[in-house]
Amino acid sequence: METLKRGNDSDSDIEEIERLSKKTKIEGNSRGQTVGFLGVKNVIKKQAILFAKKMPNENEKKIKYEAEHTRTRTFKTNNNTDKKENAEDSLLLLSERLRPKKISDIIGQDDILGENSLIPTLLKGMTIPSIIFWGPPGCGKTTLSRILIDHAKGSGNCRTAQLSAASCNISDIKGVIKLARNDWAFSKRKTLLFVDEIHRLNKLQQDAFLASDFESGVIILVGATTQNPSFYLNNALLSRCKVITLNTLSIDNMISLLKKACSKLNLRLENECMEENNEQSKIQITDKALKLVAIYSDGDARTALNNLECLSKCIMEKHKDLIDDQFVKDYLSVKKVTYDRNGEEHYNCISAFQKSIRGSDDNATIYWLTRMLEGGEDPLFIARRMVVIASEDVGLADANALPLAVSALQACQAIGLPECSINLAHCATYLARARKSVESYMAYKQAQLLITERDDLLPAVPLHLRNASTQLMKDLGYGKGYTYFSGEDPQGSKQTYLPPELQDVNFFKKN
Repeated sequence: METLKRGNDSDSDIEEIERLSKKTKIEGNSRGQTVGFLGVKNVIKKQAILFAKKMPNENEKKIKYEAEHTRTRTFKTNNNTDKKENAEDSLLLLSERLRPKKISDIIGQDDILGENSLIPTLLKGMTIPSIIFWGPPGCGKTTLSRILIDHAKGSGNCRTAQLSAASCNISDIKGVIKLARNDWAFSKRKTLLFVDEIHRLNKLQQDAFLASDFESGVIILVGATTQNPSFYLNNALLSRCKVITLNTLSIDNMISLLKKACSKLNLRLENECMEENNEQSKIQITDKALKLVAIYSDGDARTALNNLECLSKCIMEKHKDLIDDQFVKDYLSVKKVTYDRNGEEHYNCISAFQKSIRGSDDNATIYWLTRMLEGGEDPLFIARRMVVIASEDVGLADANALPLAVSALQACQAIGLPECSINLAHCATYLARARKSVESYMAYKQAQLLITERDDLLPAVPLHLRNASTQLMKDLGYGKGYTYFSGEDPQGSKQTYLPPELQDVNFFKKN
């Protein structure tokens, strides 16, 4: 092994380094790349000394300048990184950028978020039961769930997991359950699982939770849904969760949220003065425009924020500086109508529609009809319901009601929207204004009650009322004694048509 020989000057040192480098390379190739550790170490050390020696004094200023310039470039790079992060943040929707991180930041829902109400009490107690948040779109279900997740992470004794019922399958759920069991077995940590759109879980997926350690508390389930949980979740799962109902945000709540968002979009409110040297705050939005955005969003905070962001971008493209109520009407011409053809609102509106007809309120009838149609309801569903109403509520009081309802149903099938809405309005108004009779409907219900809740066997059909289609039946007395009634006797037939046990029953008897 050969080490570096010390030279007398810089040139000899350089020659010595080159000589040793060549020798080291040759020896390394011939001896399986074996290089003396001490020699290589000395080479590196000598190269560092030579680099310092070869730096002339006159270049010190240049080195100092380059060092400062390098720091300047680094500073600029950091600024560019911040700008990149801000740019990435700006790509998010406004509703995501303004999503509250704390309970105190949430607007509305005071009944469950007040100081001594349910959610803050649960967070103070550090215990979170299985919860299902149920409410309309944009009322804060997902936000509350994420706050609970962050709280669970901060406690340190609970791990978290998230699934979307719209995309997960049974294997995903079983995988989360398996991890939760392992985590509990090794570290005694519970698992908080958030399932968004939980109403979309099928029966098999719901049963997977019941087969897990869900009831023992190893898994804490937090779900969010816009649909009535009692319609979609089985009773066994529902009984193990606390259902918390969230309400639609009021107009005042929405306006407060929109005012908060204006600063994020650099929009100036009506009573605010324009800040000096701030070109981006020149765009002003009026109070009427804000209120109109809130009304058009129908209590959905997410829709309201996204609409405001859209208006902000549109006004900048137009190179204008005022968002007024007319501008909002022009760009948000269609109001949002909260309605779900397969959810609770579907049943609520059709119930209100039928009750309005039954109560002979033609004004309310038209309102509920229009609300359903504007919400995207199937016109055939409404038409079929009116066929039922014609017999159930109008009944014998107006013989024209049922044919008219059937005609409306046929019109909807032949024409379709939007024109068939006129046929529906025609029929609905007629049914609301028609005289009402529930006599036949109530008689049917009385007969149904008698048959389904009997204490003994149903009585046999009397022989004279039986069908005698064969000679054997005639020999057995089927049809014997039956008298054909022509309808000429005003007092009616003298025959009996009920079994002997029910001769005194009158289903049309008025209470």
